[in-house]
Amino acid sequence: MAAQSEPKTPTENPQLLSREFLLLLAAVSFFGFSWSFYLILPKFFATELGMDAASIGRAVAVQGLTAVAFTPLVGWLVDRYGRQPWLVFGNVMLALTGVLYLFVDHDGPLLYLAQTCWGIGMVMGFNAAGTMTADIAPSDRMAQALGLFGAANLGMNAVSPTLGEILADGTGWRSVFVASAAAGLLAALLSTRLREPPRHPPQQHEARRPLFGWPLSRVYAATFVMTASFTALFTLHQPFALELGVTELRSFFIGFAIVALAVRLIGGGLIDRFGVLRSSMPCPRCLVFLDRIICSRSAP
Repeated sequence: MAAQSEPKTPTENPQLLSREFLLLLAAVSFFGFSWSFYLILPKFFATELGMDAASIGRAVAVQGLTAVAFTPLVGWLVDRYGRQPWLVFGNVMLALTGVLYLFVDHDGPLLYLAQTCWGIGMVMGFNAAGTMTADIAPSDRMAQALGLFGAANLGMNAVSPTLGEILADGTGWRSVFVASAAAGLLAALLSTRLREPPRHPPQQHEARRPLFGWPLSRVYAATFVMTASFTALFTLHQPFALELGVTELRSFFIGFAIVALAVRLIGGGLIDRFGVLRSSMPCPRCLVFLDRIICSRSAP
């Protein structure tokens, strides 16, 4: 049966930090805590499995390609059958990923199966939680709500890799995967306490906007280019650092998470105030300034 949720009426003006939203943020935090352990997988691949950069790239690509392949199906399932069941399912898949990695000892099919489960769990949990955030949030505080959602998720990008390195150095990589699986299971249990929220009614002009029309296609293209560079950096900086003799990689993730959190928490209000386009495009003077800094540092 399809999830039948009554759309919100324009007269409703719920508070942002409601019980339901706080519970969702808690579930998202453990969701992020679970999958963020896998940000240091390239180090596991290189140090424990002896994989080279090309093999690491292929293994990481399995997760990414799985997420891309399942995204259209996930979007349809979340819209057709509701958000909450698929948030639970996504967290269960993350817990399964951790269990599978307990048995991975070489580059082979089991590793790729674990990466596939991670890809499914990530896209399922993230899309279900994101759309649920949009449904729960008041219309005039949508960007702020999405900023808090992103902060709850991204904040774990510093916590999990740091804890993961400490556990791996102290007790071995199996404890890292046990911690990830336990966090995914706890996120799933919290998600079962959520109620399916009512949907925001679409605006009349938005209801007729084509999904693959020119305006959205430009957004897809920009997102593709951004994600390609982002993924390459996150995947290959660890083998590169290990080659240079750097064995502790947690500082990279701590720095990234601090900046990402600042942008999420401050940027949400900026988007609500100045609009999406103006907030997402850096001014030309900023780009010129950054270019001068890079050129000055690279000059002999």
